[in-house]
Amino acid sequence: MVFLPEACDYIGDSKTETLSMAEPLNGDVIRAFCTLAKENEIWLSIGGIHEQVNCSAAKTGLCCEKHLCFRSIT
Repeated sequence: MVFLPEACDYIGDSKTETLSMAEPLNGDVIRAFCTLAKENEIWLSIGGIHEQVNCSAAKTGLCCEKHLCFRSIT
């Protein structure tokens, strides 16, 4: 298993930049991590990825930090 640190996707220079770069869990960054795990046949622990929040109950300009694990399925 490979462990990556908190905020391994990016660290924005400001709150505005961080929020603008957040992606949904089906975004390009997560797909890239899935591909890495599969191609290298490893488990991958992502210590904290910024998830874009899109729900009617959420205030504008929010993101969540998620810890995710991926495993290679061959």
